[in-house]
Amino acid sequence: MKYIKLLAMMLLPLTFAACSDDDENMNSGNATVGFSQSEIDVKENVSSIQVPITVAGEHSGLIEVTVTVKNASGISVENDKTVLLTSEKIRVPADVETVNAEIYLNVSTKEDNFDRSFTLEITNAQGATIGTGACKVNIQEVVDPYDKLIGDWTFQAVDSKGVAASFPVVVEMNEKGDGYNCTKFNGKDYVTWRMSYSSNGLQIICNETIADNMDFGLGFTASVRFASLSSAGLSWANVSGMWSDDFETITFDSGVAGAIMDDAGNYSKYVWFQYYDCKMVR
Repeated sequence: MKYIKLLAMMLLPLTFAACSDDDENMNSGNATVGFSQSEIDVKENVSSIQVPITVAGEHSGLIEVTVTVKNASGISVENDKTVLLTSEKIRVPADVETVNAEIYLNVSTKEDNFDRSFTLEITNAQGATIGTGACKVNIQEVVDPYDKLIGDWTFQAVDSKGVAASFPVVVEMNEKGDGYNCTKFNGKDYVTWRMSYSSNGLQIICNETIADNMDFGLGFTASVRFASLSSAGLSWANVSGMWSDDFETITFDSGVAGAIMDDAGNYSKYVWFQYYDCKMVR
């Protein structure tokens, strides 16, 4: 048994030698290696990025570069914690023009944090000289509009007679934090309504009661529900909207109507209001 162990120990260096880089010829031609760009932008919510490293010139052998992360700057930007370079040693085989430095990222924050970055730097190269030796990675903040849409707005539209209409509305966060409870509409403080929220936009929730115990002189106590309004007529589909980049305007893709419901909850074929070209502005 002792001899078997001794034989195994003698074989180990041979095994490692078989995996050595010595068997590969380092590039001896006049080549330059470097990042293809000196600066790039990435969004904070990406989980990984590939940063290209390119070779120019004579490249008939192996090139090996050493890459490190430097100058990590800003909240939640930390080398070896939220910025992870998968390998510092990057090998470029003969005649391969482009390889990638791969970085895993976990830098997304709920709060708005700007001016964040880190730099990739080629600190050593074998088989080539270093060209563009550094690439600054700027982390772009992905702004969550949810809180920024809360507050006082003015609803602007054109009514069924083509007359411009304008009145205040108030947008508040709902209890679940996934949408808004809204008050005021058509100039009435007692009208309450909802908008849902997602990163893809807003929706005015239709087919829900926005006002109750209304007397329109129709012979019944009425309630009112939002309905969408388009060239095809009235429907119960939600009305979609999108905010502007500066969060100062919300534009809706169809009109809205106040559908009057009878005391049995059926649509009476009457409407309280009809608005087209709808938007909300600060």
